[in-house]
Amino acid sequence: MSRGWKVTLIIVGVVVIAVSALAFYGLWVWQVRNAGWDSMSARGAMSQGEHERAAELYARAIARRPDSAGLHMARAHALLKADNLAGALQEYRTAADLEPGGTRALMQIAYLEIDAGRPAEAEAAARQAMARSDDAYKPALALGLALASQDRHTEALEQYEVALDRDAPVSYLTYNMGQSHEALGDMDAAIEDYRIGADNCDQKSRARLRELEAETTDGTALDMGGIEGDNRHESDGPGEWFFGLFMIAYFGFILLYMVLWTAGWVACAYFLWDCAQRAFDQPSTRGAWCILLFIGHLTGLHALGAIVYYFAVYRQNRPRRFEYGPPQPTGQTY
Repeated sequence: MSRGWKVTLIIVGVVVIAVSALAFYGLWVWQVRNAGWDSMSARGAMSQGEHERAAELYARAIARRPDSAGLHMARAHALLKADNLAGALQEYRTAADLEPGGTRALMQIAYLEIDAGRPAEAEAAARQAMARSDDAYKPALALGLALASQDRHTEALEQYEVALDRDAPVSYLTYNMGQSHEALGDMDAAIEDYRIGADNCDQKSRARLRELEAETTDGTALDMGGIEGDNRHESDGPGEWFFGLFMIAYFGFILLYMVLWTAGWVACAYFLWDCAQRAFDQPSTRGAWCILLFIGHLTGLHALGAIVYYFAVYRQNRPRRFEYGPPQPTGQTY
């Protein structure tokens, strides 16, 4: 083995060791500092329906990072799936304390308390979320639901209006607004809310409109606003065609990218082998090309390395040293 090849192998070995060391250090940081392995295993357990095991794994991750609101939120979700409402609420409260500017945990607390039949606790959590965010519509919606659960429908309607002012989707609110208007005895306003919801494809509003129509004496007193049937969900407009073409182009681009990426990887691997067989004026030149192609493999720039090697070396049709013997000086530099 020539001295040039020895130097090349040493350089490649050093690069491999350095990259491996960085990879192991990254894995250590990911696991020890971010509890990555435990949280990843917990997500796998969740996907398999093993919610109690996921909660245990998240608890181990939390032991490494007790100040992570995201981990507490994830464990609360696992406990909720395991029918442990008390444990889930405790984890959500911990997450809310660890995330002073966030509202995610408080929103979950509000909805869970409503479902548990504790609207006063839900109202407290929703008001705390409102205090933390002065532009999001979800806290106002949760507060409206909590107030409606306490039969405070006038106040609930005020919060629904606040949510609308904060650009809440209409379909999120119309049914609840209609329910509050019904509770207050304002059927005209309730029907208008349901009609707006039905126009925005809210199934609850649509169903309630049908119930109200069935309750009339002749079945025609309530104007359904042209929503009968299921034709509202059918559309032959150009929007669907444009969306379909966009999706075809999108997935076609992904497929083309994968094909080109694979072709670049194969080409780079082939050129790496080809480089070892080529004759160069200096062994160090061969080593430099091999290192360039090898780094391209490591960094994902294999297509670029393959293109450069193809035009700089491969197209020159330089003889392979094992086929034609020792290289002869050509005066050309690579």
